[in-house]
Order: sequence, then C-alpha cells, then structure tokens
Amino acid sequence: MLNYIIENSQRLLSSDMLEIGIKLLVPYGRGYLVQADFIQRRMLGCTLAQSCAGFLSTNSLLHYYNPATIPNLQPQELIEAVAGAILIKSDSDVRQNMALANEEIAARLSLAWIATSPLLKNRLVIVASRHPLVMADWLCSAYGLGIRITLVGPEGHLLQHHSAQYPAIEQYLPIDMNLDDGLAQRILTVLKNDGRPFHGITTFKDPYFIYVAEVAKALGLHTEPIDAVKTCIDKHSTSQLIQHSMRPVRVKNLEELKDELTKNEVTYPLIVKPCNGYGSEGVFRADTEDQLYVAVLKLKSTAEVDVLIDTFVEGPEVDCNFVLLHGEVLFFEVVDGFPCTAEDDRFDGGDFLETDQMWPSNHPAAEKELLRRKLHEILVRLGLQNGVFHIEARVINSEVEYNTKDGIIDLRPHHRQLQGESDCFLIEINVRPPGHGGFTASKWAYGIDYLSLYSLCALGADEQMMALAQPYAFAEGAQGWCNTVFINAEKAGIFNGEDIPQQVSKIRPDLMAYVVFSVCYYNHGDVVTDNPPRIALFVVTSHSGRKHVRDVAQAIRETAQPLVRMQHDSI
Repeated sequence: MLNYIIENSQRLLSSDMLEIGIKLLVPYGRGYLVQADFIQRRMLGCTLAQSCAGFLSTNSLLHYYNPATIPNLQPQELIEAVAGAILIKSDSDVRQNMALANEEIAARLSLAWIATSPLLKNRLVIVASRHPLVMADWLCSAYGLGIRITLVGPEGHLLQHHSAQYPAIEQYLPIDMNLDDGLAQRILTVLKNDGRPFHGITTFKDPYFIYVAEVAKALGLHTEPIDAVKTCIDKHSTSQLIQHSMRPVRVKNLEELKDELTKNEVTYPLIVKPCNGYGSEGVFRADTEDQLYVAVLKLKSTAEVDVLIDTFVEGPEVDCNFVLLHGEVLFFEVVDGFPCTAEDDRFDGGDFLETDQMWPSNHPAAEKELLRRKLHEILVRLGLQNGVFHIEARVINSEVEYNTKDGIIDLRPHHRQLQGESDCFLIEINVRPPGHGGFTASKWAYGIDYLSLYSLCALGADEQMMALAQPYAFAEGAQGWCNTVFINAEKAGIFNGEDIPQQVSKIRPDLMAYVVFSVCYYNHGDVVTDNPPRIALFVVTSHSGRKHVRDVAQAIRETAQPLVRMQHDSI
C-alpha cells in the first residue's frame, strides 16, 4: 500500500498537478480474499479510475474493522486493513471525481468478495488447449484464484515448453490425444501415475467433453451427468429437446437423404449441419433441394459424420449464458447475435459464422424472461445442475428485428402486429462458457468472469462461485454497451495480410480509443485450415449509448475487412 501511495505521490511532484486522490478499500467483513486481482477485474472500464491495485494474495485472511473506527486506526493497523487502492483521475476536478467515484465503486465492489474459508482444494486438470490467447486469459484467471493447473495435451505443444511463462501451471503431462475409445483411459492413467491429488478436471474444447466427464466420474470428481453431456454434444439429440413444426432428420449418406425426401414433405429454407460439429463449423443454409444435396455432400466429403437437417426458424438469434449452482440461476444474460454470414447480404457464402454481437440485449424484458424460463427448464430437465452454459437460440414472433437505418444494422422494434405468442427455439447447448469475444465482452459489461466461474465449478468451490457470479449493481445492469466485431475470411488458405488491429490503429486511431481488446489470430504466411475462418476480433465499448457503439463498430468493420488477404491456390 505504501509503495502505491509513494509512487503516485512522486508523479504529483514531477507534474503540474496540485493534488491527487486515492481511494483506500477496506472490507466490511472478516474472511479470505476470493481472488487476488478481483479489484482490478471489477474496475475494468471505470472512467473515473486512473489505476488500481490489490495488496493481498488469494486466500489472505482479512481482518474486520468497524467502519466508524477506521479514521482512528494506527498506521500499522491501517496497512493491515486495506485490501486495495484506486487512483482517481485528475484530468479535471479531483475532489469532484472523488465524490463521483463513491457510487461507481459501490456498484462494482459491493459484493461478498470474502469467503469464510480459503480455497485449499485447488489442483485443477485442464485437458487440451484452445488458442494461446484464450489459454492466457484462462491461466491468468486461475492464477488470481490461487488455482494450480495441470495441463494434459499432446507431446510438443507450445504450452509444454513455455509453461514457465504462466505461474498458474504446475506441470504439463503429454499423452496421445487422438479422439478414440482409449483417450479417457490414457488421461486417467497419466493422472494416476503422477500421484498428486487432483480436485477437479475440465476442458474448454468441445470434442473432449465426454472423455473428461468419464475421467471425472472415475476419479470421483465433479462432473455433470454423462448422458446429459452426450445430449448436448449431439445436435440431433439437442434439437429434440423442444417441440417445433418439423421433425429433425438425421442422415448418414445421400441415399438416406433421398429416402427421407421421398417419404416426408419438407419446407425450405433448411439448416444443414454435422450432428457432432462445434460452433459454426460446417453449418449451411439450403433454400432449394439442389442446395440441400450440395450441403450434405460437402459435409460427407470432409468427415465421417451424421448430418442433421432441421427447419430454419425466422427470428433474431440470441446467445443465452447461464451460471448455475445446484440448479439455481446465479447469473443470466441475453446477448444479441447479429445476422450470420449466411443471412447478411454483405457477405458471400452459405455458412453461419458470427458477424457482430451486442451487450446488453435490445430484446424486451418479457422476451428475456421467456428465454430464461424456457432454457433453464431444459437444463434442469437434462440434469445439468452446476456450471457455465452457453446456449444459442432464436426468438419466434419477436417484437424486434434486425433492420438498417442510416447505414447501420441493429435490433430495433418493428411495430407490427405479432402473428402469435413469442416463443423460444433452441439451437444448441454448450456445456462451457462462450468463446473469446463472448467472455471478454461479458467481463467488461457485467463484471462476470466466466473463465473463473468455470474453473471454480470444476473444483466444487461453491462459496467462491457465489461471490464471483454477482454482476455490477448499476441501475441499467451493464456498465455500458459492448459490441464484438468478428472479421472473417470467405474460405481457408494462407493468410497474406498483416496484423489487422495494428493496421486499423494506424489508419483510424480514433476508433481504437473505444476498443478494449483486439487480436489477429494469424501471422503473415500462416496456413488457415478453419473453413470458413475467423481472422480477427475487436471488442468495442461505449458509455455513450448503443447507437454510438454500433457506429464505431461499423466503422471498424469497414476499415478492417479489406485488410483480410488470403491466398487460396496453395491449399
């Protein structure tokens, strides 16, 4: 604490500032700190804060002091009482900013970030890895929680040789990661041979969920029911969880497709996707029988998978994220999913790659409650009780629609008479947090860190989960508006461009002032195998309004998209 005050006081002496303001944070309870960098995480996006710092490590015992006695504490007692500090911006009236900051700090930090007992069962196994930038976020959140990570992955993986860069990693255990019948046993064997006590096991990669659930069960660790996990992984099984007009069809080949078309009348458009695909991988829209055959043929030519054919439901798409503990909803949010590439005339191709997402949602409160109630009922019916769940759905007969006004597409009321009651159409259930853009934006908008909650759930740390599942207490819910902008390429190839966010920063630095996170997933010359591929991501924020963030996001897209350069003839 003293170093923080001294360092910032020295800034005062070396500048023309007359005074600085520092808020000292003293908890109103006795217990153990839940997360070492909790203050920094919850102050993210605060326009009144110049910087902030936490002075305690995770599981530090905090002493209780009556608020009335704090002004009379001796210096040593004060040092022991302070958990962190916030340097208030001094670009205007510091004293006025100090007063304004009280309400802001209360909305962000007035929650139970103290646990009655420390997190001692903290050894977590993570099976398989996502993109290095995603893993960096995950490992950083784990370190702040005091979690010790054992990574299980293939021989020669980047993290095997660079694990020292991440203090949360205790060890890396290499095994054969082929997705075959022996994978669960190989994971189980390497963990048993290691001999350490493990308190949880998880993964962030969809193909490994069933294997990890089997290992967790064998080790007596937390897992959701294996049958429920299998249902969520299989999109044909998922599609039957909610009633709708067309019976979803599962086919193994073109002959079965011909047979289904002969026996059953179908209404176009249709959605065609692999039963065990992940994300938007291999999802096509078919408006005619010819397009249907082409889509099925494409899927069968790339992998031996069963194909799901389902009705295409009109209505705005949403992402619904749940945090559940013993079946109860700790946190729920609706995210507006803008028309995918197959639905947006600005893009070519029939795939369903995301373009933009928005926080908070523009859906009416009644539609949000409908989504919460119906989707929660499905989770509970499946037996899913604990975890972070990322669900994709559509709202049928919604009061809002995507339209373009002044060149900007957004979700707006259409003011037409509804043709029936609003309803919810389930697309898929993911037994994991949302992807990179989703968890980054939710952390900024609501102060909810899905990666921390996901890890805590795997360890069965109920008290810590309850503490960190509390969103900001702003009257509007979110602290502002957030728009993720996904920059995609039309098809796989060799990336011949340069770092896209860096280029946008040079061309339009005014736009990047509103970007809290950006990344280019490929370097010049990298082979891009995902088809269709996502090249870059921008997370755009605003405290001024939804229109403002949409204007900035659209300008970023118009600047960034022409910078995507792909070479296709070498693949």
